[in-house]
Amino acid sequence: MIITVMFILHGYLNHGNYGDELLAEIVERRLKKHYPETSFVKLSSKNSFAEHFKLLNSGEYLICLGGLFQDKTSLLTPVYYFLTTFLAHLKGMKILYLAQGIGPLEHPIAKWLCEKAFKLADFVSVRDKSSAEFLKEAGIRHFYGADLAWTLYSNRNLVQTPEDYEISPEIKTKIDYYLGSIESPVPILCLKKEKAEYSDEYIERFLTRVIEETLPDPNSPIIILEMQDSDARLHRKAMELIRKYRMANNVVNELKDVYLKASEFSPNELLYCLNKYGSSITAMRLHALILGHIAGLKCTAIAVEPKINDFVQQIDIYNLETLKDRAEKHYDKVLFLSF
Repeated sequence: MIITVMFILHGYLNHGNYGDELLAEIVERRLKKHYPETSFVKLSSKNSFAEHFKLLNSGEYLICLGGLFQDKTSLLTPVYYFLTTFLAHLKGMKILYLAQGIGPLEHPIAKWLCEKAFKLADFVSVRDKSSAEFLKEAGIRHFYGADLAWTLYSNRNLVQTPEDYEISPEIKTKIDYYLGSIESPVPILCLKKEKAEYSDEYIERFLTRVIEETLPDPNSPIIILEMQDSDARLHRKAMELIRKYRMANNVVNELKDVYLKASEFSPNELLYCLNKYGSSITAMRLHALILGHIAGLKCTAIAVEPKINDFVQQIDIYNLETLKDRAEKHYDKVLFLSF
């Protein structure tokens, strides 16, 4: 039987965030495998009001991905996601909240909007313990699994060859040329721009501390991993401080650091880069930590959000096979149960 369905993938998409685009790609690939005739459209705050109404009027399933409900950036964020959920409900769409991460939510209105939106959903799953506890307190039925990115784990021994990552020889050659200056595995640093207003002095002190701990040997090159476009300015500042750190430690040789933009690579290609060229990863971004852990790197998490704390707890409790299994179950509990 051929099923033709229009899915709307909803979240923080088309904003240059590798993690959210990765989740959309994972879901789209899985649905296409089971239902090749389906169509997909991405819906986010980048779309106009007219596009919102048109898409929500024509779509059949609204699949909400990532960490939508948080008021750290603005109270308007939970307002926006509640309204899109409410409009989809009015249009009679099937609403699936898939592998969600909830919070931080500080304002009472934000918490109320979040609860109301999730109660409108037909199926709900979350990726972390704190989100599960929030929904449990609100009396909302849900499945608690793990982030969908864990499905990228291959269930094999730590992969060491391009073939294991399904990378063509041409792509391997391109990657190795791009990272060819790295002769042996080096530390990787991935930062995140914070919305809070910090003084330049505070940011410099923070970055200096992170650099000293990430790069204990100032004679080593470093890879800067950019997971979101908005982090570029912070990373440039970090590279400036890395040079000062080396000068203070009398490093006279020019070292060839690499600035790695995740958006230029597919998930498997990025895993290959991390596995072959990284020795460790220090990160503020959740999906940088997940990919680093899958690639077999020593991970140091800078916990600026609850989801990072949950990541640390999960890798302490579960091995990679279990995390992959918990992530896979989202499909059975939410996606395919809805058909």
